[in-house]
Amino acid sequence: MSEEQLIDLIERGIPDVPEELLAAPKESIRRRIRRRRQAGWSAATAALTVVAVAVGLGAARPAPPEEVIVEPSPTDQFVVLSPLTWQVARVAQNGTSVVLWVDVPEGVCLEYRDLTVLTNEEDRADRVYLTVATEGGTSVDAPCQAKAAEARGLLRKPLGDRRIEDGGEPGSPRLVIRDADLPQVTRHGWTEVPGMHSGLDGTSFTLAYTRSGGPDLLLRMVPKALAPERLGDPVGTVPLGSRTGQVYRSNGDLWLYWEAHDVVYGLSARPAAGGRPLERSAFEQLIRDMTWP
Repeated sequence: MSEEQLIDLIERGIPDVPEELLAAPKESIRRRIRRRRQAGWSAATAALTVVAVAVGLGAARPAPPEEVIVEPSPTDQFVVLSPLTWQVARVAQNGTSVVLWVDVPEGVCLEYRDLTVLTNEEDRADRVYLTVATEGGTSVDAPCQAKAAEARGLLRKPLGDRRIEDGGEPGSPRLVIRDADLPQVTRHGWTEVPGMHSGLDGTSFTLAYTRSGGPDLLLRMVPKALAPERLGDPVGTVPLGSRTGQVYRSNGDLWLYWEAHDVVYGLSARPAAGGRPLERSAFEQLIRDMTWP
């Protein structure tokens, strides 16, 4: 048998590849991505590359997935769908609007894009799972000033006494702040100072408020599990609506502390430029004049 006859025999013995298998099944991949988004994500991640945020994929449910779905982009770059670990959550006064802060790893100059908050309110009656999903990131010129990214979500019903957990790492501690546990200082002329949060690790968070003529307010939050057992002896107590707060003096500053939903809150008043620090009686009166839950 000649070489040409042998080649012809082999080619006739190999079946033709169907035409639909010659191209990447992009539509099928996209459908699977949409289904995965609707189902939610869990356990994941954190490696970053110039093109995308990589690693892990899952549902906001405890069961981890068995695969990672990668979608070819028109530019032939790959975008890996990946959940991100968030450190701090803030629930608005209405109990349904939520902001999650995702910290950028130290030394990485990257801006996340297309952040989406996936919610799971069905698995447990006493808690809500929130997962931040991304489709990648954009590198920025170094050196850069790291800033935590914000992702906004919406619950179907007010949070109430339910707990919030990271759907990517169920059971891991997270700092969850509730505006319903804070004084409504904006009713009394204060405005919140926009913050550029960075270096977040979930162990503390700070908000600042200012108003014409002062004093300015500094509000610090710490998970109850991480708060010191003793702050010294209180110098006074103040009613805070349905709660009672204790006043302490620390390094010459007066601080008001109270607890709510496993978070310890601390509030201090700082005089405007050139102003004198508040005496204890004036500080306590300032607290009483605020609107408390």
